[in-house]
Amino acid sequence: MTAPMTTACLATLLAATFALPAAAEVPPVLLSTQHRAMCQVGIGDAMPELTLSADGGDQSLADLRGKTATVVAFVGQEHWMNPQLIADLPGDVLEPYGEKGVAVVLVKVAGSPAKVPQGSPLTVATDPSGEQFAKVGSGRLPRVYVLDAAGKIVWFDIEYSRSTRRELKQTLASVVGK
Repeated sequence: MTAPMTTACLATLLAATFALPAAAEVPPVLLSTQHRAMCQVGIGDAMPELTLSADGGDQSLADLRGKTATVVAFVGQEHWMNPQLIADLPGDVLEPYGEKGVAVVLVKVAGSPAKVPQGSPLTVATDPSGEQFAKVGSGRLPRVYVLDAAGKIVWFDIEYSRSTRRELKQTLASVVGK
């Protein structure tokens, strides 16, 4: 017969199970072989030079980057993840990190119907033909990339989900600090 678990023992077990790392770390990017084949770039690569339509003319992604980090979110055709991604970015990224030099660039790919609310603080650019996105990857959208100050990819995901949202926040805490 085993002894019943004490409250102190249970508390210790729960604390060890759900403990956060002492310092935020960039989470690993784990992709299947099939998903990796959809990626032209990966962790440590420089984000390719992208020419996007923004503010009535062509702009380089490099000109839109933040001083500390940049979140680049690509959205495509109607997808249930797009509205949630667009809704979460201001509060999850710009409110806590905007004053620390983090920028967000939302790229609407190939005529994406994704709707951005009037007055949104997001920088919205378009890639009408999809040629610019093809330098980054193919297939699944939305995608979220975090670039460091030099424009190198430190983390990304090829979807947007609760785990993507959590890992995006964790990555920014690591790259920028809390």
